[in-house]
Amino acid sequence: MTCRAEVSLTAGSRRESGTAEGAGTSAAMVTLTAEATLLAILKLEPNLPRAEIDATAITRLGPHEVAAAAVLVLGPQGEEILVGSALMGEAGPYNAVARAVLDATNRRLTYLAQ
Repeated sequence: MTCRAEVSLTAGSRRESGTAEGAGTSAAMVTLTAEATLLAILKLEPNLPRAEIDATAITRLGPHEVAAAAVLVLGPQGEEILVGSALMGEAGPYNAVARAVLDATNRRLTYLAQ
C-alpha cells in the first residue's frame, strides 16, 4: 500500500504544491508530509540551497503533542541542520508536521539563498 502527500503553500500571489509518495504507514505519512512541504517551499524560492528532510517526529511534551522536523541544508558553509516544531491541534499530525517544517525553514533558508 502506498500513499501520497500533497501540500500547497501561498506566498503573496504565488501558489506552489509539493508532493511525495511512499509507504502507506502512519509514520511514513508524517515524513511524506514534511517532504511535500519542503518541496513546495523550494518551488516558491528556486534560489534556495539544496535541502532535504533529515527527520520527523510526533512526540509528547508534558500534556502536549508536538510535531518536530529537522531539515538538512547544504549551504555555502557546508551542512546545517534546521529544526522546527509545532503544537498538534485539532487539524492533526500532518498539519502540525507541515507547520514544523515551515518553522524550521522560516527566515533561515532565505538567508542561505543570498
